[in-house]
Amino acid sequence: MITKKNRLLFMLAGTMLLASACSGPGAAGPSPDGSKDAAASKGPVKVTMWLTPIVPEETLKERIAAYNASQTEVQVDLTVLDFAAGREKIKVAISGGAGPDLFYIGNGLDQAYIDAKVLLPLEDAGFTKEELGRFNPLIGMNADQGKILAAPVYYDAYMLYYRKDVLKQYGFEAPPKTWEELKSVAKAITTKSGGAVMGYQHKGGDDHLNAINLTWQTFLDQADGHYMDVKTRKSTLSSPEGKQALEYIKSFYDEGISKTGPSAVNGFREGKVAMFEFAQNVIDFDKYITDENMKGKWAIAPVPKGPKSGASYAGGQGIAINAKTAHKEAAGKALKWLVQPAHMPIWMNNGHGIPAYDLDKVDADVKAKVQEVIDKDKENWEAILEQVKRNRPDLMVEQRMAYTARWDAQKKLLIAALGGFKPVDEVLKGLDAEVNQALQ
Repeated sequence: MITKKNRLLFMLAGTMLLASACSGPGAAGPSPDGSKDAAASKGPVKVTMWLTPIVPEETLKERIAAYNASQTEVQVDLTVLDFAAGREKIKVAISGGAGPDLFYIGNGLDQAYIDAKVLLPLEDAGFTKEELGRFNPLIGMNADQGKILAAPVYYDAYMLYYRKDVLKQYGFEAPPKTWEELKSVAKAITTKSGGAVMGYQHKGGDDHLNAINLTWQTFLDQADGHYMDVKTRKSTLSSPEGKQALEYIKSFYDEGISKTGPSAVNGFREGKVAMFEFAQNVIDFDKYITDENMKGKWAIAPVPKGPKSGASYAGGQGIAINAKTAHKEAAGKALKWLVQPAHMPIWMNNGHGIPAYDLDKVDADVKAKVQEVIDKDKENWEAILEQVKRNRPDLMVEQRMAYTARWDAQKKLLIAALGGFKPVDEVLKGLDAEVNQALQ
């Protein structure tokens, strides 16, 4: 839980970066002349970069090796951290004054980093207004007070996974497009199969508890609900919109359409789950796209639209610059090179990473190479790009505050609602109470 005391300690730790400037791998602190990189006259400037495996480690190392081979003024020292523990290691290093010049951060950012002022605005690292304007509008999830505080590498989005063969078997030629259709199609499949096939399973209501946070964000967004009032910093889940979203999710279990527990991902592969919603990277990570036994049997589609929108969870991977680095210009150059539009096909070929740029604002040759990737899996990519048009950064900005407290409380209380152990109103009020307590 991020308490007021913990946030204060984190901010104090941020100010300690100046005092410990020469001790850490990022060599934090101002350069001697106050403007140029400190090592400019002593050979290449070396900047440190700590990343989690946002794509396979060998791909990251190959990219950085290519960068270093092409440069004489700036060199990058890359460390790839374990994904599970890497984020915490980065936070501890940054707060202790020994952090790297560039580091991994999830799109949407972390309020603790923002409050501690350890994220350098990209505008202060050499990114021009024109360059930032070429990014997809979802870059807004990495903004604070009009400044962009991290560069997106690629985005993730919730999509509807559906078994073409199962839907066809039960009389449906196309995936559902609305909440009403999703429930009716799922109910028909569960009923007609005598329960042998679950028409739909919510991620998080299955064996992947953490995913309830992403599922909840999707349905909350579609009902036009909000996590927070960002001005008052008060949780606002106990609202008509929050109630509508949670009652809809819960109704699948109340009506016997779905059962809590069985794995959506595994059941989908086995043909025992007809539909579920999750991030697009499952296509690759669970090898649906390379499994010959599933060839032609499945696809993804934009999520069915709710009462207010067809938006879904939007997240992904980004890279930030340490605000206390002595090498702002060099760090900016390295970051700009790594996230350049020409690299989009690399991220797209690893986990179907969603392009971070507006494809209508990139050079024709880059757009042509992106199109080549799309054409290899056209049906799924067209669905992904359609979903991106619907998504928005709003809830990712709101969820920064009391992130850990909310994440943990939702896993506990939302699941209690789905299982019928607590009423919806009580759950939503409980979520607000736990988040507000964390913000005191």
